[in-house]
Amino acid sequence: DAARTNVAKVVSQLDEDLRREIVGAPRPVVYTVSMLDDGNTLSGIARLFYGDATKWRRIYEANRKLIKNPNVIYGGMQLTIPKL
Repeated sequence: DAARTNVAKVVSQLDEDLRREIVGAPRPVVYTVSMLDDGNTLSGIARLFYGDATKWRRIYEANRKLIKNPNVIYGGMQLTIPKL
């Protein structure tokens, strides 16, 4: 049990470090949509990159030629993530 607890703490810290790195990455950046990190939603991608799901419209506006409906995005789409 102690070993599992320690592994869970290490994995949690790695996830947090990765999230900080993604949020702190310079913009603009091209991001390939995946279900693992972003849940295949613009709000999930906004949360991943900006730390705030409500900023999804910025991503939508920057990718209007690619995204016809902001409620429908697909794995493999390559989206530009703009500066705030």
